[in-house]
Amino acid sequence: MKTLILSLGLALGVTFAAGAQSYPSYATFSQAGTTSAAYLIPHLPQNQIRVVSVIATSDKAAATLKLYTGTAAHYVYTANASTAATSVIVESTNGMAAGNLLFLQGATSNAVVTISSFANPTNITTTGAVGIAQTVGMEVQVITNNITLQLGANTNKTFVSDGLFVGRPGRAVYAILDGTSACSIDSLTVHYDSTSGQ
Repeated sequence: MKTLILSLGLALGVTFAAGAQSYPSYATFSQAGTTSAAYLIPHLPQNQIRVVSVIATSDKAAATLKLYTGTAAHYVYTANASTAATSVIVESTNGMAAGNLLFLQGATSNAVVTISSFANPTNITTTGAVGIAQTVGMEVQVITNNITLQLGANTNKTFVSDGLFVGRPGRAVYAILDGTSACSIDSLTVHYDSTSGQ
């Protein structure tokens, strides 16, 4: 009987230890542009995006790389199939202001637009076309700038840290770099940290 209990205890202990262990999940992205290069890293459920390194190039003397993260989630309340639409109808515009960046996460594509004004407490007018079809329930997040890295006119300037920038749990991260006629986010490496069970 003692042997059975000891064996069962060891088996459960091994099962719990293996279940508690998590493995890193890294991803690297890149984007080239002229006067700007931007990349949106959509969130994964129950994960937090942590930027660990960025290598960037710009021809602009005062170039900066800005990193943003999403805030409280909203959702599309009324569908709009037109990609040329300049309005988004959500359940509420609480916490939003003109000039905020707005992230829309669709099933197969995403968009980042700037809020121009509000037609009423649920209707957002954007400064340009949304660029994707809007479906009911599509997630919408206001994204706010949390860090600005000074790049200047440099080639392959590297920023590295274990936590260079940490997005909010369950929210997207957006990176944008400016240039005069050529700029690129040569490498943007992130780690998806699990937020479940912690």
